[in-house]
Amino acid sequence: MIIRLEHKGVTVQEIRGTDVAGEIMIGRSTKCAWAVPKADTLASSQHACLFRKWGRVWVKDLKSTNGTFFHGKKITTKKLEIGDRIGIGECMLTVDE
Repeated sequence: MIIRLEHKGVTVQEIRGTDVAGEIMIGRSTKCAWAVPKADTLASSQHACLFRKWGRVWVKDLKSTNGTFFHGKKITTKKLEIGDRIGIGECMLTVDE
């Protein structure tokens, strides 16, 4: 599984699911391992994170201002599956094989 963060169709970050260790923070803050472009004003400074649990990779919203979305619905936590597209601000977290 390849997890990719894209902003307006351009890949910002990418990682293999097997390489996720600990938490990978996603947001506008420079403290985030995966910093979204400053132009993305819909993303919070610490918007979401990727983490591993039970051998799988999950995404968790970090009480962001505008929310994290899957199929148009706000989510708090979701186990990532191939084909998922998760909205984080103006960015899209995609999961490919």
